[in-house]
Parts: sequence; structure tokens; C-alpha cells
Amino acid sequence: MKKLFSLLLSAAAIISVFSVHAFADDSINVTVNGESVSFARDQRPVIQNGRVLVPLRAVFEKMGADVKWFEDIKLCEVTYGQVTAGIEIGSTKVTVGDGSYVTSDVAAQIINGRTMIPLRVISECIGAVVDWDNVTKTVAVTTPETLTQAPDTVEYEINMGGGNNITKGLSIDYEYPGISSKYTMANRLNENIQNDIFEAVDKTLDEYEGDKKELYVKCNVVYNNSGLINIHYLIDDELFYEATYGIINGNRIEDEDVKNYIFPLTEENNESPYYIETYSTTMHDANGNDYITATAEYPVFNTVSHDVEKLNTLLENTATGAAENFIGSYGEEAKKAYEDAHGKMSAIPYSYYQRATVVLDGDIAEVTETITESQYNKDDTKTDKTYKIDLTTGEIIS
Repeated sequence: MKKLFSLLLSAAAIISVFSVHAFADDSINVTVNGESVSFARDQRPVIQNGRVLVPLRAVFEKMGADVKWFEDIKLCEVTYGQVTAGIEIGSTKVTVGDGSYVTSDVAAQIINGRTMIPLRVISECIGAVVDWDNVTKTVAVTTPETLTQAPDTVEYEINMGGGNNITKGLSIDYEYPGISSKYTMANRLNENIQNDIFEAVDKTLDEYEGDKKELYVKCNVVYNNSGLINIHYLIDDELFYEATYGIINGNRIEDEDVKNYIFPLTEENNESPYYIETYSTTMHDANGNDYITATAEYPVFNTVSHDVEKLNTLLENTATGAAENFIGSYGEEAKKAYEDAHGKMSAIPYSYYQRATVVLDGDIAEVTETITESQYNKDDTKTDKTYKIDLTTGEIIS
């Protein structure tokens, strides 16, 4: 697993922008299977961007998970049953199993010498259920009874819906997938799939105004190794409903969230014509505490053209250059701010983040770069830059 993560350091990652401001909240409680987790001798949970970060070992060892820390690559690994989730310090990319990726709202980080990781996303990736009680300010984690490894591919069986759905004299027979592989959230996934198709069929029955008395709904299941399963439902070979789910967490994935998975599905070849690469650089004190960090995303296009390699090099150099320039400009200032605080800061005082998003329209890719700069005792600044690329020529056209 460690070797896999080392090889994936340069892999594409889609990472959400995260705030550098965090604070410990003594009112936050955590329970595992109904038992309270003690933080008496540990760092208290931290709230960041509305998400709870907890010490790596305190919670997950309470769950009975195997916890590992790899100092050389700053990697945290949590294994429960046969499922392993990993996240690097400073990253929001969570790797599950041997090829699936999900994205956390906040990054793993070192706070007061303790390794802090996002509680909900890591817990759900290894199959646990996480609930929040706003009255008692308690995060309740419930571990599943059994877990097996999430498969690289999804096996499924087709179940026939009955012809008892009758409205206005119209009946519909339909098929939908029942996931047969034994893995983390198969039951939740099957339940969500069934509920969605039942609702879609009922809506079709209510709205149908055709002449046919009987209809047959056929499903087409598409999946890849990125943790997504996409289902198309067709009537007379015409698409009338589709849905996307995460095979790791079993949840319905909305369209705006699909980008959080590596290589989103496309109808043509189940692969994306681009991926998002990430470059990160930091500076830290003698104790290994980061006091300034810079992260820059940039798209890498797979489209074959004469100049695509030149284009990718240009995009990479521009993004990495911006990150390095921030470090060079504010490095000494950030170090002094950290030293003046005597190590009591709960977050990195200086941060640069350049997020890249891509919208495809045929052979044209519109790239938006959202740049956020956070400097200690100054308001965060945010700027956007948008340009278009012709994928057939590899040229930036605007």
C-alpha cells in the first residue's frame, strides 16, 4: 500500500479549496459505537470549514482499525477489515483500496504536533456511518459488522420489476442493477438505486401520455475504477433517467460532485480527456511544522494533437511557477509570524491555493483558475482567471 501511494504522488488529484483558519472546540464530543472517545491526553477535535478533524489514533484505534503513519511521505493509513483509506498531510485526496479516490472538504494536517485527519470522509471510506447531533455537539461513529475489499470493478445482476405498476391503464416492466459484490456499502448502494428507479418509474407513469399500454425499461450500467457507477435507463432505446453513485460509500453522487472523483465517466470511453495534476511545496521549521504552503492545480490533457505536449508543459510551468513565487515572496515573513506565535498556531499562517476546473464543450475546454491567498493577519484574497483551449490544436484561444 505504501508503495502504491508513493507511485501515486504525481497522479491526478482534484482537491477542494480549504481554509487555513481552524480552532479547537472543547464542546465537540466523539463516540464510537456508543462509547465516548477520550481526548484528555491528546489534541482536541478541530473545526475547519465546518468539518471535524480528529487525532489519527484516538478515534480510529477506538474503532478497532489498524492505523499507520509513513514519515517519509507524510501519509496516514487507516485499515478496517479489508478496506484501506489513506491521506497525506496537506492533501484533501483520500485514496481508497487500490484505485478509488474521493475528496475531503478539508486537508489532513499537523496541529500542535498531532496528526489530524478529517473524521467523516475517512470513516465513511472504510465503511462506518457518521451522524451529527447538533444538540449535544456529538459526532457518532458506527462501524459496520463486516467489511470486504472494494472491488476494482462492480459486478451486478439484473432484477425484473413487476408489471403491477399500473396508472391510466399503462404498465411498466423494468430492470435495475443489484450489486452482488460484497464490499463496504453494497446494501446502502442497492437501496439507493432501487429507491431512485422506483421514483423515476412512478413519475413516468404519472406523466406518460403515449398510446402504448406496456413499456419496458432497460438499464445500462457503466462503471470504472474511480469509485463511480453510472446507470442509464432507457425506454425504446431513449434515455429517460440516469444516476451516478459512489461504489465506496453507496451514496447518490450529484452532477456537481462527480468532479471530485478522478477520471469522471464519459459516454464515449469511460475515461476523461483530461485530469487535474497537483503541485505542492511547503517550508517548515526544525520540528517539521509547516509555516507556509503553496498548492497549484493544473489540467493535463490526454487529447492527441501536435501541440498538446507543449500545452501541458506550459500549463504545468505556469502553475508551479506561481506556487514557488508565493513561497519565495512570503517565506521569511511567514516564518517570523510562526515563530512569534511560539508554535501556538492551529493552522498554517500563510497559504496559496490555485484550483483549476475544466468545462468541456466539444473540442473546446474552458479552464478556470481560482486563486486564494491567505496571509496571517490579513484578509484572504481571491481571484479568477478563465481561458479556453482548442483540444484539436492544443492552442490557447482566449
